[in-house]
Amino acid sequence: MDKSLKTKELLEKIESSINHIYEAEEIIGISRLIWEDILNLSELQRVSNSSIQLSEEAFHKLEDCLGRLQKQEPIQQIIGFVEFYGRKFKVDQNVLIPRPETEELCHLIINRFKDRKESLNIIDLGTGSGCIASTLSNEIINSNVSASDISLSAIQLAKINAVELEAEVEFIHDDICNSKIDQQFQLIVSNPPYVTLAEKKEMKANVLAFEPHLALFAPEENPLFFYEKICDFAINHLHPEGYIYLEINHLLYKETLDLFSTANFKEVEAIKSLNGHYRFVSCIKT
Repeated sequence: MDKSLKTKELLEKIESSINHIYEAEEIIGISRLIWEDILNLSELQRVSNSSIQLSEEAFHKLEDCLGRLQKQEPIQQIIGFVEFYGRKFKVDQNVLIPRPETEELCHLIINRFKDRKESLNIIDLGTGSGCIASTLSNEIINSNVSASDISLSAIQLAKINAVELEAEVEFIHDDICNSKIDQQFQLIVSNPPYVTLAEKKEMKANVLAFEPHLALFAPEENPLFFYEKICDFAINHLHPEGYIYLEINHLLYKETLDLFSTANFKEVEAIKSLNGHYRFVSCIKT
């Protein structure tokens, strides 16, 4: 039997189910995703105060979604995708859910190379969902994009995303700690694991329980471990005058700058994200 609810009642039902878990701003975003992608209702219906007819199937979907949210499962995994740079990327528990900062990283790179006439060989190290690799492939003309990951499950999902988004990416199953890649590149980009043990203790359950720790956490004894491996990879696989763009832990930006400066990279620069923290590092190989 269909259920009739006023818009306000439906929104209050969603909010009251999760307001003990999420902040007000997060609730707004989650409510919108439930409205559009679980219930298939329009924005016009959301802002009006009309009655909404929910089929029995839609009501069960809503109840299931709210139950999963109460267990702190991320809304992106419930709906199965995330919006990233104007495209939908499939996500699951095998990959990190792309964050807005990673969109900013892509934007920095696209702005720098969008007018380049020559071909640009790019590798995305630790590709996860493939959001960086597929975005750069689609946005930068004459780019030849490769992407690697240690996780076969991540590679499989990234391939699906690339096919659905018509992005030309070569995916490589590879371990940055013992890389077998023998190609040379003009741009290396990565969002490697960088969360420290101290930060882990403050993280929410919706991240700790549902996103892959392999993609999140740096070794306790060396939080720059993966940046050191990327630096070594660049020394062997980056063309002279080639570029590196990295997402970083803002608490360790000085140490990350020192790492690449000491390795004789030039124009080593920390770049702030929109929230005012140093979240990116770029440099050039001498």
